[in-house]
Amino acid sequence: MYEIKILFFFFLFSFFCISCNDLRDNQEEVIFNNFRLIKPLGWELVKLEGIDSQVGVLITKSGDTINYEYGKNAQKIESNLLKVLPDNMSDDSTNESIFRYSKSPDLDQDLGIFLNEYFIFDSIKNSRIQIPKQIGKGLTGFYSEKLNKDGDRLTIIGKNLKKEDQEQLLTLFETITFK
Repeated sequence: MYEIKILFFFFLFSFFCISCNDLRDNQEEVIFNNFRLIKPLGWELVKLEGIDSQVGVLITKSGDTINYEYGKNAQKIESNLLKVLPDNMSDDSTNESIFRYSKSPDLDQDLGIFLNEYFIFDSIKNSRIQIPKQIGKGLTGFYSEKLNKDGDRLTIIGKNLKKEDQEQLLTLFETITFK
């Protein structure tokens, strides 16, 4: 009986080791000057010339592009580009593209009711993750600031990504580590 238990645990351990290796075979680690990440195998990395930052593009297997930038002037992810106003302020002279009208404007502004994305705050990496409310319509992004004494930040953004690319990008966000 004891030998059967040992044999069972050996096969179980072997299965987990093989599963882990299969995962690694489908991924590739990319090391930058100040951070590293693990991207899906088959995604192409194109490094571009930046003046004061590291910039580039990840191109997915399906052709979606994901921009990244690391440096002091990396783009910020903005979550409150829309302004919610009380219903009684609505008239034809206001710009509908940046204003929305509501019976409870303060609450709707705080909850981001009219935004196209959800925003998640990761306190471990001191970062903000942006996910479209509807797959394929909006930005999927990662933003982390004040990564060192120079005030560098990292931004990674994909727009209108296909479902598989969005899922893989969200997994990529989990693998980001800073030096």
